[in-house]
Amino acid sequence: TRTVLTLLSVVTAFLLFGMLDSVRMAFNAGTNLAGYDRLIVSSRLSITQMLPYSLTAKVEATPGVKQAVYAAWFGGYYRDPKEFFLNFAVGPGFFTLYPEYAISGAQVQAFESTRDGMVVGESLAKKYGWKLGDTVPLQATIFPTKGGNAWSFKLVGIFKVKDQKRRGEENQ
Repeated sequence: TRTVLTLLSVVTAFLLFGMLDSVRMAFNAGTNLAGYDRLIVSSRLSITQMLPYSLTAKVEATPGVKQAVYAAWFGGYYRDPKEFFLNFAVGPGFFTLYPEYAISGAQVQAFESTRDGMVVGESLAKKYGWKLGDTVPLQATIFPTKGGNAWSFKLVGIFKVKDQKRRGEENQ
């Protein structure tokens, strides 16, 4: 009886240690990842429902906020709906908020000064054979333009992801 109780107490101790360590790890997860200190604010209705532009100033005025950038889901596709990739319309300062995306300062400046400018990840550019200066047509699934759903963008920048484990992010 004494041996069984001793073994049971040792098993219980290891079980408790394992569960408590799991809780500790869960609460500390992500503090060393890129973007752990970013907060995304979106509409409770849908990612396609934009917040009023006037909220940008209110978010920036919130204590602890260092920078605010707007982004909106575009939801377009290239050539065929099956060839979908993530695409967003973003505001100035996006690449300073996401320093893990390596892009030259000249390309960021070109992006921010070109109304129909587009920046893509290196993997996506290689997949479709896109080069800087190319005009890329995207078919909008949500936002129509004059006369249809075709939008044309000038490729003014190509970014790389610094962390090799996150290469999948270059497909946007």
